[in-house]
Formats: sequence, C-alpha cells, structure tokens
Amino acid sequence: MPTASWLGNVKSAAIVLLVMLFSSATAWAATSGKCGQNLTWEFTSSDSTLTIKGTGEMINYGAAKAVPWYKYRNKITKVKLQEGLTNIGAYAFYQLTYLKEISIPASVSTIGVVAFQYVGYYVSGGCTLTVEKGSNLNDIKTDAFYGFKGETDLHECTKLTTIGNYIFTNYNGGTIRLPLSLETIKAKTFLNAKPTEVTVAYNNGILYVNGKEVDSSAAYKEYNIMSYLGITDSGSDEVTFSRMSFDGIPLSFDETDKSFVISNEQELIEFCKIRANSTTAKADLKFKLTADLDFTNMPINYYNDDKTISGNFVPYGDEYNAFYWSFDGQGHRIKGLKYSGGNYLGLFCNIVDKATVKNVTLINPNFSGDTNLGGIAGYNSGTITECTVIAPSINGDSYLSGIAGKSSGGTITNCTVIAPSISNKGSYIGCIAGESNARNVIRNCYYDISTGLYYDSNNFENLTFNGNKPLLHLNLAYGITSSQALTFGDYTMAQLSKIVTLEANRAGYEFVEFKSEEVTIEDGQFTMPKKNVSVTAVWEPMTEIIIKGSLIDGLNWTTFYCGDAGYRINEEENACAYTATVGNDVITLHLLGKVIPKGTAVIIVGEDNDISMTRNDVSAAEYSVKNDLRGVDEPTLRTSLTSNDTKTLYMLSNKNNNFGFHSFGAANVPARKAYFTIPSSANARPFSMVFEDEATALKQLRITNDELPVYDSSIYDLNGRKVSGKNLKPGIYVKGGKKIVIK
Repeated sequence: MPTASWLGNVKSAAIVLLVMLFSSATAWAATSGKCGQNLTWEFTSSDSTLTIKGTGEMINYGAAKAVPWYKYRNKITKVKLQEGLTNIGAYAFYQLTYLKEISIPASVSTIGVVAFQYVGYYVSGGCTLTVEKGSNLNDIKTDAFYGFKGETDLHECTKLTTIGNYIFTNYNGGTIRLPLSLETIKAKTFLNAKPTEVTVAYNNGILYVNGKEVDSSAAYKEYNIMSYLGITDSGSDEVTFSRMSFDGIPLSFDETDKSFVISNEQELIEFCKIRANSTTAKADLKFKLTADLDFTNMPINYYNDDKTISGNFVPYGDEYNAFYWSFDGQGHRIKGLKYSGGNYLGLFCNIVDKATVKNVTLINPNFSGDTNLGGIAGYNSGTITECTVIAPSINGDSYLSGIAGKSSGGTITNCTVIAPSISNKGSYIGCIAGESNARNVIRNCYYDISTGLYYDSNNFENLTFNGNKPLLHLNLAYGITSSQALTFGDYTMAQLSKIVTLEANRAGYEFVEFKSEEVTIEDGQFTMPKKNVSVTAVWEPMTEIIIKGSLIDGLNWTTFYCGDAGYRINEEENACAYTATVGNDVITLHLLGKVIPKGTAVIIVGEDNDISMTRNDVSAAEYSVKNDLRGVDEPTLRTSLTSNDTKTLYMLSNKNNNFGFHSFGAANVPARKAYFTIPSSANARPFSMVFEDEATALKQLRITNDELPVYDSSIYDLNGRKVSGKNLKPGIYVKGGKKIVIK
C-alpha cells in the first residue's frame, strides 16, 4: 500500500506536470492577443501575415522584447493594419527584417520611437511602406525609421509639417516621398543615411527650398531635394520649404519656360487684376505676351459710379499694389490702351524692387490723371528695358513722361519714346522720365526731342550722358530710304548730328533729285539738324517699262495704272488693254486697245508674261472710255480709299481657283495696280469678267504678223478658264476669238 509520503510526491509531480503542460499549451497558442485597450493582434503562419484590428491607441512598448509578436519577427513578411488605429506604438515593428510591405491607415496620427527600425533589412529591394489617402499622420518620433530598408511613401501625409532629428538615421536605400504640407526637415534627420532619392511635393505652383525658388509646375510634381540635405556620417542639414500656388491666376502656364501666357486683350485685362501678397511678392513669376493686342476699338467698360475714372482696361495695380515679377512682351505691340483718373497710371502703376518689364511696344496709349503717369509705369524702382512707346498721350499735373512718370532706385535702359504728347498743369515732365534720382537711371535710350520734352526734372544735359541718343523725325517720301533711318511704327527717325545717306528707288520711275526745305542735300547726304526733316524727290516716268501678268489657262492677266504718264503697248506684243465697268456680280471689259492714257487704270491681257510698253503721254481726255477702275501711284492706306471701310475694295486675284476681282483686305493698296470699290452694304463677293465687244482679248491675241486670224478649238469661260467643248452648260463662252452663246 503506498505510503502517504509517496502519494504526496506523486501529487506534486502531477501538479508540476500539469503546470508544464499548461505553460506549453499557453506558449503554443500565443499567436494572437491584445495590443491596446481596443486592439487585437494575430499572426497567421500560413501567409506570414501580422494583422492588427480594432480602434484606438496601440501600446507604446518599452522594449522590443515586450512586443507580443516580437518572437515572430523573422517570419512576418506582411502587416495588415485596420482603419481606426490611431498610432503605431514604440518598437511596434522593430526588426521585422523580412517585412515586404505595410500600409498605414489614414487614422494613424503618430509613429512611435524605433517603430520601423531595421524593417526590410533582409528583403531584396527592402520593404514598401505606404500611407493611405487622407492620412492624419503629423508626428514621427525619434529613430522611427532607423536602418529602414526600402521605399517610404509619405506623400499622402498632408498634415505632416515637420520631420525631426534622427528620424531616418542609417536609412538604407530606396526613395522617400514627402508631402505637400512639409515645411521643415530638422538637422541630423538623415544621419549617415543612404536613400536613393528624397522628394518633396508641390502642386500647381512654385516650390521654394531654403527660401530659393527651385521649380515650378502647373501640375502635381515631386522635387528631389537630395542635394540640399548634405548627408554625412555625422548628420544632415536643416532644410525649409515653402510653396506658392498658381490657383487664382487665370492664365495658362507654359511648362517650357515656366511662364504665364497673355495671348489676347481679355487675358491682359485678367493679368492686370492679379495682386501680390506677402508670399507671392517674393516669387519669381514670369508673364509673357504672345500676340499683338489692339484696344483701339474696345469700348470704355471700366469706370466708377461718377465716371471720374474710366478706361478700356484697368492698369496693373495702383499706388499700393505693385508689380513684383517679370513681364516679357517678346517684341509684341499693345495698341490703344486708354485710362483716365487717379494717380500712378501706365500699363503698370508701380514697378518695384526686382521686377522687370521688357521688350514691349505701346502704340497710342492715352493716360490722364493727377501725378506719376507714364506709358509703361507711373512709378519705377525696378527695371524697364527694351520698351518702346509710340505717340503716347499723357495728361496730368506732374511727374509725367513716355516711359515712367517717376523713376527712383530703378533703371530705364534701351528704351525709346517717339512723338510724345504730354500736357501738364505742374512740373516734372520728360520724354523718358518725369523725374529720376540719378544720372545712371536712364541709359542707352532713344528719345524724341522734337517736342522739347527731352529733359527730366534734374535737367541732365538733354539726357546725352550714359549712351542716350536724341532723335528727330525724318519724313521720307515714297521711294526714298536710308540705312541710318530708324523706324518705329509709322514714324521714321534719325539721330541728331549724324550723317544721313539717302537712297532712291521707285518702280517705273527714274530718279532726278532730292528736295528738302530743312536741309541742303549734297551727293545724297546731309547732317541731321536739331529739327525735323522732310525729304521728297523729283521723279521722271521711265520711257520703257515691262510689266508681268499671272498665267491663267494660257493667258496672262494683270492690271496697271500710272497717273504721271501714258503708255502704249508695243506693237509686237500680243496683248491689249481694257477698261471696266461694274454691275451686279459682273465686271464688263471694254476694249481700249494698245494705248493707255495718262491716269487711266486698266486690265491688260497678254499672251506673254513680259509685256513691254513705251511712254506715250496721251491724255485720258482724248479718249472717251467707260471705266470704274481706279489706281494709285504710291502704296496707299486702304481705308483712305474706302472712307474707313464704308466701301469694299476689289482687286484682281485668283482665290480658291476662281479668277476674277475679289475683296482686298490688306492695310495698303499697292502702287500702279487697278482696283474698284462698291458700298460695303452690298455683300462682299467675287466678280467675274465678261467682254462687251465681239473683238475680245482673245481676238487680239490670235493676230499673226500678216494679220491673218488663227483659230483653235480651245473654249474659255468668261473667267478666262479653259473648259471642255462637250456638253457645255448654257451660257456665254469664247472660242477662236468670238463670243458664243450656248442656249
């Protein structure tokens, strides 16, 4: 029978065995548990995944071994975190060296110390860490990514503004993407780190690193900041970020040169509404003009209630809202700007500091107000360069000029003012600047001294210092040119005291001599005096001239006019001249023959392209001709011939394979060509040509030397086009020099 002692030993052994079994079972079952008041964790060995579910805070563990899944650190390859988790605790994923991927829920706001230390260390390419959109993450604790290997994508963490010291110490390869919200990376954040890239995001704006603009984009973009971090084995540099958004700038953005585009009148008006603030004033914004603009016929759309202020646009800014950036006109013209009322007026009211306005031409700007008025700017302390202002009208009290009403602390270089009209009630007026504070403010400028407005308030010797050049008007008649002449819009200028050499060339005329009331011209030269000069020439029409036509189905057509001499088509030419009358949609040709009286515009039809003529000064009065054609001896402004477009002007041309008289819309009507006009109330349309007489141009063309008619089977319509001789539509045609009618 067992003794009590033995039974006691057996009982003790059983208890120990039960305890051991219980302990073993507990250890085997510990693949899940709690990691926060409302959080649970579970490790699934089949897919090597750690899953954390629930809401609220994770425990901030005091050491790695205190983390309940630490014992599985060499088996976990994936971590799943449920939305609702608010933080990642200290040491949470310490030494998960085989972790391949993890996504941090948007609900997480804090990452604890050494939370991802050495994560992905043994994975080829490392771990991929991402943060879900809408992230609340705003605080990353010390050494959170110590020795992390792989890709860290934090660009969705738009509440994260600062990354502190030692966060990415010993970081091992891969890209780190940082968010739009980031403002500061502290010193030593990247101690002995080796990331492939570190990028910071910006969107539709300009990115500044350490206060310096580094890049701009009209779209979302990430900029590599590795060169600014200064990473060494003992630390890294502090880096700061700021951004300026393009939102609110109603202009398209050109990525090629990082500039905003102004391409029409409305976009200039929108540009002038842009205002700088404390951030954007420091930006290096660029604006460029890509087309000529014309405000001449734009109505006065901008004015205040009592209409003391009005205009067809509103200048950029005012006395207190300055222009801080860069405006490049790219050589384009802005015509007809008009604004009245107030102070500080021009295309820009106030150009300051580092701002630059360049390479734009203003034509006929009209500004009226009180003080500080100029074509380009009312006030300038920035840079105005390579700008031209032609025929400005500036009206005010004081500080008035063609470029800047007042220029103090800035510069005006390589600019030009031509034909200024400046009226003032007070003082301080000038051609380039009404007042400037030093001699070097105005440099290498051309200035029109014909009005006497060549002083500024400091009376700097007519601005003849610092390379500035005085100009006067040199009015050259048609056919006269000069390589020394400078052309600005409709104005030709020459520099004071310079030798001017004249050249003369006019089609159909022989040059006789130059004439001028202001200077004596010898051997085609004179020295430009301190007054405007006009030069005309005496011309003699050539005795022999050759004109060329346009070939249309075997016939050469052209028009001709000379008001100073009559001509006769040479007898050997198979060509003749016609006058014309206009009616309905047809211009009827009337045979004139080979004689073209002085002052008579004609249509010439010839068999050859070169038609020679000899001078024959027969007066038009000697011929009784019906004619609606007109002509000019010199290139002439079209609107002066059509009473400012109350009439439509037609010239001979071939448009869309329709040969005849078509409406002509160019600015100048060429010399020695025929045209006719009809009221603009009649719809513009092409005019076909018909022959009035049986003897047509074709009849004339088919005369041989022995004057025997030669016929062929060619048939022409009355536009001069050859047509098929079969199945013709009813109408009038020309065959063998005779009109035929198909019924």
